[in-house]
Amino acid sequence: MRQGYFDVQTQNSFIQNTPPTTLFRPGEQAAFLESFSESNQRLAQQYLGRENGQLFLDMEVKDLPQYQVNNEELLRDSIIYFGRTIQILEEQNVLMRKKYNAATKEALQDAINYFDKEIQTLTEQNLALKEQINSLRKNINKQVNSTLIKEIDKMKNSSAMYQWLKKCYNIKKKFVKK
Repeated sequence: MRQGYFDVQTQNSFIQNTPPTTLFRPGEQAAFLESFSESNQRLAQQYLGRENGQLFLDMEVKDLPQYQVNNEELLRDSIIYFGRTIQILEEQNVLMRKKYNAATKEALQDAINYFDKEIQTLTEQNLALKEQINSLRKNINKQVNSTLIKEIDKMKNSSAMYQWLKKCYNIKKKFVKK
């Protein structure tokens, strides 16, 4: 905004071609400056390091004509100033929107790329886990089957029930053959 103000000021020839005037009536400017002389002196000494206490380098009170308000010129100047200021703000707004949109698109693309990589990694991990699970299932099935077969074999050799069933089966075989 500040840069825009100076652009407007320098681009308008009516500001450059206006002769110097004052808002004070004759004698008022000196009285106005005098009313602030103590505080101006303290400021100059304390903050500017000026021993003489002179705040303004040019303290000459010039006898300038008092500014007379010309409503047509004031209206014209106001319209030109505010119109150009709005134009400058609009130009800055367009530039900022372009920068924001570009940054937003870049950030979104970065996020998409990141999540694509994460999805790929998770998919690969999922496949690896499925393979590990299948391998574990096979190993468990082998171990369970092996253990069951061993247990069944143990039961065959030690179970009275099995022995009795075996005898019954063998007796049945004898009768069936005859």
